[in-house]
Amino acid sequence: MNQCTEISQYNVENHGMVFKFIKHGNQFIHTFIHGELLARMGLTSDDIVGKTLHDFQASNIADQKLVFYDRAWSGQIAQYESSINSIDYIASLSPVFDNGEVVEVIGACIDTSGQKKVFEEIRKKENLYRTVLNTMSEGILIVERGKKITTLNDNAAKILGIDLSINDEHPMPGQPTFEFISSDGSTLPYDDLPGFVTQETGVAFNDVVLGVKGADQRVRWVSLNSKPLPVSANGEIAALMSFSDITLHREQERRLMESYSFQKTLLNILDNGIIATDCNRTITLMNKRSHDMFGLKDSIDSYIGQNVIKLHSFFSEETIKATVSNRKKVSKEIETDEGRIIQCNYFPFRTENKSVGNLWEFRDVTVRKTMEKSIIQAKEEAEKANIAKSDFLSNMSHELRTPLNGILGFAQLLELDPSLDQEQQQFVQEILNGGRHLLSLINEILDLSRIETGKLKVNLDGVDFNCILKECINIVQPLAKQKNVSIKDATIQKDSPGGPFIETRLDHNNNISVMADPVRLKQVIINLLDNAIKYNRMNGEVTISCLIKGQDLFIHVIDTGEGFTSDEYKKVFIPFYRIKGTKVEGTGIGLSLVKQFVELMGGRIGVASTKGMGSDFWFTVPVFTQTESGIHVYEDKHNYSKTNGGVEINVLYIEDNDANLMLVKKLFDSKSGYHLVSARNGYDGIKIAGQKKIDLILLDINLPDIHGFDVFDILKTMEQTKNIPVIAVSANAMPQDIQNALHKGFGDYLTKPINISEFLSVINRITK
Repeated sequence: MNQCTEISQYNVENHGMVFKFIKHGNQFIHTFIHGELLARMGLTSDDIVGKTLHDFQASNIADQKLVFYDRAWSGQIAQYESSINSIDYIASLSPVFDNGEVVEVIGACIDTSGQKKVFEEIRKKENLYRTVLNTMSEGILIVERGKKITTLNDNAAKILGIDLSINDEHPMPGQPTFEFISSDGSTLPYDDLPGFVTQETGVAFNDVVLGVKGADQRVRWVSLNSKPLPVSANGEIAALMSFSDITLHREQERRLMESYSFQKTLLNILDNGIIATDCNRTITLMNKRSHDMFGLKDSIDSYIGQNVIKLHSFFSEETIKATVSNRKKVSKEIETDEGRIIQCNYFPFRTENKSVGNLWEFRDVTVRKTMEKSIIQAKEEAEKANIAKSDFLSNMSHELRTPLNGILGFAQLLELDPSLDQEQQQFVQEILNGGRHLLSLINEILDLSRIETGKLKVNLDGVDFNCILKECINIVQPLAKQKNVSIKDATIQKDSPGGPFIETRLDHNNNISVMADPVRLKQVIINLLDNAIKYNRMNGEVTISCLIKGQDLFIHVIDTGEGFTSDEYKKVFIPFYRIKGTKVEGTGIGLSLVKQFVELMGGRIGVASTKGMGSDFWFTVPVFTQTESGIHVYEDKHNYSKTNGGVEINVLYIEDNDANLMLVKKLFDSKSGYHLVSARNGYDGIKIAGQKKIDLILLDINLPDIHGFDVFDILKTMEQTKNIPVIAVSANAMPQDIQNALHKGFGDYLTKPINISEFLSVINRITK
């Protein structure tokens, strides 16, 4: 049941039910009830008569009605609205007086259920219409006679910036406060507003763009529609105006136009050409650079909207399909009718993984391609010349070393012959000096050429520096004896917190390992020692000093020779530079090679000298920091060791050159305890090594039937020969050849021409 509400008016002609009640004590007792409304409520007189309100009504409803019952019993007419069992009614209570006192109250009720439903439906529709109007993004106005404005929703005021209440009638503000602007920017007269014109003439307007400038000088742009409403009873026309705020849209359009203008200007000043098409390959954008690249005659705008195939055959359907098929960036080159080379870069347009168009970027690479072609040709010619140069030097080195081996080898044998007189010995020395000078030239020019072409490499490893140094000293001792130059024992010095240095003699087992290429390290030390001896005075001295500082080993080679000025400190490391005033023969290449070798091994080199007092050449190599088990001990690398116990040592020399065979045979004839066996080719050497007891094999690398490395591999697979030490003896003096042989397992690698002292030293070391 609904709550009771008071009504202000009652129609007595529309009775549906009559009832009476009296007051007995504090309770109102119903004494009578009759009418059709009672049955519609689903009640009978027995449910009401003789009972109070609380007997047939909910307690809260009964309490509400008692208010009106009390009022009527007090002598007033009371009316209220209520419902029973979903039947709405209006009740009117009239008091009955007797001698001025209320003795009874008569109530009359009418059924209002149908009327209330109609009113409720009307109210709901009004609320719905109002909600719809307020929900709309548009503003809605009605214009009536006299330019009277009725706002139908809140947006009308919000969009126009007018503070009006809905459904209130107001005149449109005049020009002192508001200014109306046409889409072209001109001022629109107040009387020419579309709504006023429609109200006057009945003419409709659609999508009229207007600007409204308020007191704050802010312009609000609207899109307005104005339609005439049906003629009223008095024959007057009204106009319905609807308008939406397009201020943001207009601002976006303005910015878009500015952006488009900026982008167009930007694209036209680019050095690269730009063309964009849609998925149907219709041109949507083209800049001036692409227009010029393709030599187009008509204006750019005339090509917008046309198929891109009209620009160049590159854009044929087959080419386009091949280019854009995978929808990834593609780069191709084309040639225009004018002979220009254009690089075309394709970029797909994608939105949400869907293709929406194509973009081509064009670069004129004619000049670059011409230059590249010239550079490639020049590079190819230079590479061919460089290869030819390297091949020539390599071949010449091998070809020159082979005869030099005989010249220097037999000259060294003559040097050892005690039967020669002084003049003959002098002749032999001239032969040796000339041959050694020629060999030095060959070695240095070959190394310098490799450095210039970037082909000279170093193979760094942890090597025993003491061993390398001792071997180098042994090699230069004969030269030192000729000038009676003494080489002082070298020392290794280490930083010490308790004093300046702690010195330990090299021959006291003070091993130090460095990270270096053993072949190149020997070359550096021998070169510096050789210079220290050659440029020294008779009876002079050469001192080798070593200092460990941090992670580097500093090696100083100090002589007591002629020396030179500080102006020549850097010049001495320049190829072919010779110290002024020197009478010693040389090429000026050695020190430049030493510098390159040291730097390739990660070290530094320098010199200090005083004219007339000698020079101090120093260089550094990194100290090897791994554990002792990782140290590469140069002299014991292959761990070859033999004890002949007085038994003759059999040496097999595999060599095809008669002069070389004769030289080595003479060397072993002069050395007791050795027996030389020879083979003229690789397979004969393998056969002899497998049949006879051989203790050492000397192997030439370039043999007429099989490469020396292949001979080595076969020997190492045979049970009878796998433990025999093998020494390579070859005119191939390339560092890579030497390193390959040593890494392969050769006991050592001797280059031709053979240095007899070095040759015998290696033989003694391996067969000791």
